[in-house]
Parts: sequence; C-alpha cells; structure tokens
Amino acid sequence: MAEANKFFGAKEENLYTHLQDLEELCKTFHHEGVPRDLYRWLLFPFPLGGKAKEWHKAPSREAKGKWSELVGNFHLHYFPLPKVQKWRREVVNLLQEDEESLAEAWTRFQTLLKQGPDLGIDENMCAQTFYMAINKESRMHLDGSAGGSFLRLTTKVGIELLGKIAENEALHKHWEEYQEPNWQCPEAMKKEESPAEQILMSESRSMITSKQFEEIKAVRPTSVDLTTAPIGAVFEPISAVTTTGEPTILTTPPSGKEYIKIEATILDNQLKD
Repeated sequence: MAEANKFFGAKEENLYTHLQDLEELCKTFHHEGVPRDLYRWLLFPFPLGGKAKEWHKAPSREAKGKWSELVGNFHLHYFPLPKVQKWRREVVNLLQEDEESLAEAWTRFQTLLKQGPDLGIDENMCAQTFYMAINKESRMHLDGSAGGSFLRLTTKVGIELLGKIAENEALHKHWEEYQEPNWQCPEAMKKEESPAEQILMSESRSMITSKQFEEIKAVRPTSVDLTTAPIGAVFEPISAVTTTGEPTILTTPPSGKEYIKIEATILDNQLKD
C-alpha cells in the first residue's frame, strides 16, 4: 500500500489524501498498550519519495518522536496558508457545472471538503452553501424530494436526503451498464405478443391477480419471499419455464425483454390450463 501511494510533494499532490491513506494503513495494526501515534510515526516515512523523503529528515529529528509536531510541520510545508485560502474559496464559491447532475454536484462538493484542513464550516452551513451553488432545476428537484422545501428540513435530514439521492443515481447508472443496448419499449413489441405478454405489457406485474401470482410462484420457487423482499432484491438462481414448457434454472438474472418472455410463458401455460 505504501508503495502504491507514494507522496513526492509535487504541487498537484494533496497531503490530506495522503494522510488519509496513511491513517487507513495504521488501522490495520493493533497491539495492546501501543499508542496509535507510534504507528503513525513509524510508518509515515515509508510512503514518502523524492523531495518529500529528503524533507522528512530534519523535521523528524526536531520533533523527537512527537507525531503531532511532525505532522504539523508537514501541513505547514505542503499545505501553507495561501493554499488553504485558495481551497476555502473553492468550497464557498462552488457552482454546479453544466451537464452535472444534482448527485454528481453533491459528490464533488463532499470530495472537495475532504481535500484540506477543517475550515470551521459546520454541516448546516455546508447544506446552505450547496443549495445556493446548484442551478434552478436542481433546486426544484431537491425541494420536491424534500416535500416542498429543502431549507425547511433539519440539517441531519437534509444531508441524509442528499446522500440517498447520490446513492440512487449511482444505482441507476449501474443498472444502465447492464441494460440491453437494443431494448425497445413494450409498445414496439405488441405485434409479437401472446395473450400472457399482453397482460404483462399492459399492466404492472404488481397488478397480476393473487391466483396468477401464486401459480407463478409455484413454478418459480425461490428462497426469497417475493411478497416481502425489497424492490431492489436480486433473486438468483431464477426458476422459470422455457418456451417448450419445460422447467429450467437461470443462473444469471434475465434482461428486461427476457424477463417478460419468461413470465409470459408461465402465464400462457396457466391460461391454457
């Protein structure tokens, strides 16, 4: 890990992300009675390279084993006050970029806040700053998600809401990666629909009658209770019926179009009976 995250002290490098990596490494060591600062002191020089490694020699002698003094000198040398002020302006003057979604802007803002020392900006001020930084469409989206007004939410609830929006967008992007590139809307497939497919296309699967649902469950057993499982639950393996009417096990989740065909085949068999 130390070799993979070398810090050379270049202008484009960020000492705070480097120290975060060091902290994660230190957490992997634990011995009863050994203070965490000792691990920090001992491991600190290993990821340093080039000029940063040369710089370390003098301050480490002056600090005489005191981690707080050593890391303080490290901050002053590689993150001086002018750099702190420049970074503060970036945080306070943040603006949502063109083509940037609400979730992307929030993620970028959160990442930016972790790029330097504590600026003394509490969560309430962070939420207000972000709200004023986004465009009109994103503010309307955020207000709608908040039930009318984001600014009327408590800070804790508002931060949680932004986190959920970011998580949902990441999930949707993940789904899109696995979506069929040539997927067509159900209306474009009407000519090929069987009676069962028409049921599935015209009505939500949640609207299938209880009797039909039980019949589907009977030929598609699963270890997960379909009536209580979360919407995003993944069922694997999936038991279904092929177009020949024979039971089969799908070892990977089917695509949207395949799923319609599978459910339709099951219903066709039930309707024929």
